[in-house]
Amino acid sequence: MARAIVLANNNPERKINLVIEEINRGDCAAIFGQFFQLLDRNSDGSGEYGITPPPELEQFLMSEAEGSLSHDAEGGGKLCMPSNLTLMATMNTADESLYPMDAAFRRRWEWEVVPVEPFPPELETVKLNDGHKELNWPDLLRKINRMIVELRRDEDARIGPWFVRPDDDMIDKGQFRNKLLYYLWGTVLKNYRARAFADKLNTFEALQKAFDDNGVKGVINSTWLSDADHTSDVEQNIGDEGSPT
Repeated sequence: MARAIVLANNNPERKINLVIEEINRGDCAAIFGQFFQLLDRNSDGSGEYGITPPPELEQFLMSEAEGSLSHDAEGGGKLCMPSNLTLMATMNTADESLYPMDAAFRRRWEWEVVPVEPFPPELETVKLNDGHKELNWPDLLRKINRMIVELRRDEDARIGPWFVRPDDDMIDKGQFRNKLLYYLWGTVLKNYRARAFADKLNTFEALQKAFDDNGVKGVINSTWLSDADHTSDVEQNIGDEGSPT
């Protein structure tokens, strides 16, 4: 962050972008420190508030700066965000962050949600050969995602198009068996196994064997492999049986 501020300050005619990958995987308060106060912007992009850097940071900034650093509009001599510096960050809302991201931090950003669907056109020709049948991968993925949403009522838990990457228009059977199925069994549908998976599958090892013996139809409850909308059925089951298991 400090280097980006210096770079923007030294090149006022250029637009400088600082990209932060998976921002919710770290402690934002610790990562940004005092810079948190610089995130508020005026309409022209300049910082609304300034900070007085600690001596070590001020020494670094001054040693790297070519000329004076950006200061607050009121002339208080405090360090401000340069108007030509843009911060961009990505985050996966499905990830269980190790550190909470508080509302005060969130509201200082402009947000753009990237939808899971529609899938990229190049995915439409991808297949999964489960050892018993060749399946259209995006169609199967849509059915799995529908199952997740209808059982969990949580769209953030859906499987993204590149969770398993195809090779030569084919999804590796082992990746489906060991990566995706385990993610569904152990994380996403952990509390909904009885409704999500085929009958009498009580362990992940049993799930894997069922997949080896019968492919996808041997592990996913047949309810979800059809094209019907099962929302009402799920709601009725929950009402009759209590909380999902």
